[in-house]
Amino acid sequence: MKLRLILLVLFQTTLFLNVSTGCSQNQNVAVIDTLEVKSTMLKIANKILESTNYNFIDQNNGVVYSKLGDIPQNVSVKLASDYNEWEYQNSLICFGMERMNTGIISNDVKIYNAKKIEFLIDNYPFFKNQRDKGIKTPYSIFFDMKELWYCGLAANVVDSYSQTNDDRLKVFIAKFENHIFKVQARLPDSTLIRIDNGRRVIQSDDAYMAIAFLGKMWKLTGNKRYLNEAITQISSYHNYLFDSKDKLYHHVWYCDENRSGGAYWGRGNGWMLLALVELLDVMPTDHPKRNEILTFYTEQVKSLILLQQPNGLWCQVLNMKTSYNETSCSAMFTYSIARGVNKGWLDSKYKTFALKGWNGLLQKVTPNNEIEGVCVATHFSDDINFYLSRPTVQNDRHVMGSFLLAGQEMIDLSKMK
Repeated sequence: MKLRLILLVLFQTTLFLNVSTGCSQNQNVAVIDTLEVKSTMLKIANKILESTNYNFIDQNNGVVYSKLGDIPQNVSVKLASDYNEWEYQNSLICFGMERMNTGIISNDVKIYNAKKIEFLIDNYPFFKNQRDKGIKTPYSIFFDMKELWYCGLAANVVDSYSQTNDDRLKVFIAKFENHIFKVQARLPDSTLIRIDNGRRVIQSDDAYMAIAFLGKMWKLTGNKRYLNEAITQISSYHNYLFDSKDKLYHHVWYCDENRSGGAYWGRGNGWMLLALVELLDVMPTDHPKRNEILTFYTEQVKSLILLQQPNGLWCQVLNMKTSYNETSCSAMFTYSIARGVNKGWLDSKYKTFALKGWNGLLQKVTPNNEIEGVCVATHFSDDINFYLSRPTVQNDRHVMGSFLLAGQEMIDLSKMK
């Protein structure tokens, strides 16, 4: 009798640890080692700190300037560190470093965002003056803003402004706000689109670029204009890109051909899921559209957990197991699922999938504390081989921020009973 009771307990425990995902569980994902999580996050954060410096390089002769005031007015320079460019990859890194502050004390990490924004503010007048004279400068995609992915650090600037009320930040906020509402191309139904070599497309990446900024502006101002625009855009992107059968997002919609295109690209789905998370984070719980947005989120998550691989990661093309495990989308999904559990958007049983994803991500951290297996920047194509053959790189900025965000959610998950 005692033996049967022991076997029954063991069976029930195993059943709890192996919630059906469509793939086997081959590792223990029930326990979160918070010390290991914090240690790994600090190692990755230190890599970011090592890669971020505040120097300038003469584009003609390679002379390095450590002070802005030392640069001759007619000399064209570039930033010595890509981590300081006005690029959306750096925005997500800032969010990761900022969230990390809530769980791990490190003074260098704590001041990282403030230092980056201050550097931007200090540089702006000089490079604006150079730009007006026709000299090539850093921040080119800010000065020549053309598409949503030129958003750069706009959402981070809003956060900084909410903390400091520094009027010098208004020029950056106003520039991107004007672009979203008055410049960026739209369909007759108001959906934001991009113009790619004359071709009108809706691309999944762009959802996050708009929603992150609009959500921050809603939180800052309380003006429903921003919230309503965010809801309109995420709903439109969902309607155009979401496949009702597979419950995944196509990478692109060809507006003039009235059809979807591209594969179920991992990072493309990651951007959509991050956009949904950003919106749910700031959307009032009693908003009449909240349940609809929450359904978009839960439907995608339910489909993703069925595609999670035995090692906890997701594939470059989500529904093709023969494609390689891709780290940036895996970090995005792990973060988004864990945050859903922590926020109560998902049942606690989803904790298992988040932990499994985190354990998979840890396997992608090299002995040199770099993250491998990250798909390079990617255009769109109807040729599936285009996605399957995309090369991977190590320590690409597309993964750093979402990795840190995922780690912080793991720490928060460990506090759940």
